[in-house]
Amino acid sequence: MYLYRSGWSSEADSYLAVKGGRAQDGHMDGGSFIYEWGGVRWAVDVGAAEEAMVAKVLADGKSRWELFRCGVDAHNTLKINGHRHNESGIAKITESFTSAARKGAVVDMSELFSADTRSVVRTVELDKKDCLKVSDHIIVGDRAATIEWKIATYATPEVVGPSMIKLSQNGQELYLRLISKGRSQVKIWPVHNYMPGEAVDEGLQRVGFVVEAKAGQEVDIVVEFSPSRNKMIGRLRDKFKFMNGASKR
Repeated sequence: MYLYRSGWSSEADSYLAVKGGRAQDGHMDGGSFIYEWGGVRWAVDVGAAEEAMVAKVLADGKSRWELFRCGVDAHNTLKINGHRHNESGIAKITESFTSAARKGAVVDMSELFSADTRSVVRTVELDKKDCLKVSDHIIVGDRAATIEWKIATYATPEVVGPSMIKLSQNGQELYLRLISKGRSQVKIWPVHNYMPGEAVDEGLQRVGFVVEAKAGQEVDIVVEFSPSRNKMIGRLRDKFKFMNGASKR
C-alpha cells in the first residue's frame, strides 16, 4: 500500500492511499484508492463486510464476492466486461513518487484482468497542489472490452458535460474530467441491490465513466480531479492545442 498525507495539523490536509495486493485477502480492491482534499473524503472505502454475514453467505454455498463490500463494485478500481477480478491475481505496486511536485504510485493490475486484457497499469498521483490524476494504460485482449472506471463517494454527483462530473459535499465542489480517445460515456450507477441482511451504505454514490475499446487496442483512460471547472477546461484546451500543433508539424 502507498500512503501520503500533506500534514497532521489541519482537517484540510490532503490524503491519498493506493492499494495493491490480491483479492484472496478478502476484498476485490486491487488498484483502489482513497482521496481526501479540502477536508472532504471524495473517494471512499466503505469498509469490510460483517464477518457473520460472510460466514452465512459461505454456509449457503454462495461466494463472498456477492457481498457488496467484498466485491469489485464497492471499490475505486476498474471492472472490465462485467467480470470480477481474478481472485488469485496480484496487483503489484511497482513504483512510487515522493517529490513535492509528484506524489503517488504505479500499480500493475494485469493479473486481475488476465481474462480480458494483455496489460493494465494504473498510475495514481497528486500534483504540487495535491490535485489528483488517475491514469490507466490498458492493452485489450482478443475481444472488445467495456471498461468501467468508478469511484464510491458520499458526495452528491451531477453530470455537467459529456466527460465531466461535479461532486458536491460539505459546501465544497470537485470536478472529475475524463480524457480518453475511446468511445465513452459518463455514468452514475444506480443504488446497489444489497443481499438480505447486508449492511446498507446509506447515501453512497458510485460515479465514473464507461469506455469502449476494440480488441487488441491500446487505450489510455485519464481522470483528473480539480476544484475548479474553469481551470480544468483551460488545461484541456491547452493540451489539445499542443496536440493539434504537434500533429501539424
